[in-house]
Amino acid sequence: MSPAHPAAATAAVTTVATSEGAAEAATIERALRAAGSPERAAGSQAYLKSSLEFTGTTVPVVRALLRSWRRDRPYLTRDILLPVVTALWSPVFECRLSAVLLLTDRRRLLTAADGGLVEDLLRECGTWALVDPLAADVMGSLVERYPELAAARSLVQRDKLLAAYGSGHSRKAG
Repeated sequence: MSPAHPAAATAAVTTVATSEGAAEAATIERALRAAGSPERAAGSQAYLKSSLEFTGTTVPVVRALLRSWRRDRPYLTRDILLPVVTALWSPVFECRLSAVLLLTDRRRLLTAADGGLVEDLLRECGTWALVDPLAADVMGSLVERYPELAAARSLVQRDKLLAAYGSGHSRKAG
């Protein structure tokens, strides 16, 4: 995995990364690269119109690799999951997909405190193919369990709009 990646600029994404998480993520990335093909990587990158790197690993194979990885780690807790997820958030699409799939599969381990991390990941997805499951499955689950996240999000959005447009001004369509 590349040591310097776009997520490194986001403090919330990097603060939970650990050397153990990086080692686990590296294991997953090696398996993804071994299972991929350059032809499929080029096709996927063109289809998604993404600047991310692609290994060319199919989604069913990614899911199978993650099932095997999780089966070998029945003790997977939030404290282990989050460092692996943040370490997987590299400029490699299938690594990011693996992070999203792990979060989706283990979303019950997440707490309201993880809303900021998920929001940071959403901002940095780089493609709709990651935004859709991360927003709907992971953030959606968090908001259902912790309704205060939706209320806080609405207030933040309102404050951003007021700052951008001013409270006394309206923006005219046109």
